Amino acid sequence: TLTEFFEYTPYMGFVVKDYDSLGGDEVLGTAIVKKSKLLEGDGDRIEYELKQYAGKNSVVSSGAKKPTLALRSRMAGQAD
Repeated sequence: TLTEFFEYTPYMGFVVKDYDSLGGDEVLGTAIVKKSKLLEGDGDRIEYELKQYAGKNSVVSSGAKKPTLALRSRMAGQAD
């Protein structure tokens, strides 16, 4: 239930990977998002900067643009 989902922890963690058909899949980074921010969403795009991941199969980019996780959320309506 929604109540159980929010009672466990107020945050959600995301691990962002690239999936390659050849070679290994690399972790691009991680993001922690407050669940309340998802509930407050009105459908607009929100970007979360990815933090570097130091685990196995991780990639550290030296590019100028920082990797982000883009999310959109809104309350479901009758049509959903």
